[in-house]
Amino acid sequence: MPRHPGVGRGLEYDAAHDRERAETLLELMYQIEHFTLARAWEGLTDEEFFWEPFTTTWSIRRQDQCRTPNPFGVGEWVADFAVPEPTPVPLTTIAWLYWHRGSVPGRLPDTASWAERAPWPAAGRPPA
Repeated sequence: MPRHPGVGRGLEYDAAHDRERAETLLELMYQIEHFTLARAWEGLTDEEFFWEPFTTTWSIRRQDQCRTPNPFGVGEWVADFAVPEPTPVPLTTIAWLYWHRGSVPGRLPDTASWAERAPWPAAGRPPA
């Protein structure tokens, strides 16, 4: 069985254990984000949450009201998004910032940039 790179103590690679550790990390990230966002959310009105300083501001909108070519999400509510990002990147509403920060744990494993930076091939095993 191949050895995990960088361990150097003869520990063998265990995909199930790594998967469990990753799931635990994502759960902890979610709890931290939820706690942090819940504290900041308290007292915000809908008007403040969705306030748009410019007509080009990215926000969270119903699908049929989205203003960007690549909205992120499925269902009735989506986040304004564009690939590639425009230059300059638009300002965002507080609602968009909450979505962006709060959804990181769930989005991270699915992003192409994460997969490209993975330390080993997509087969789930480190190199021998």
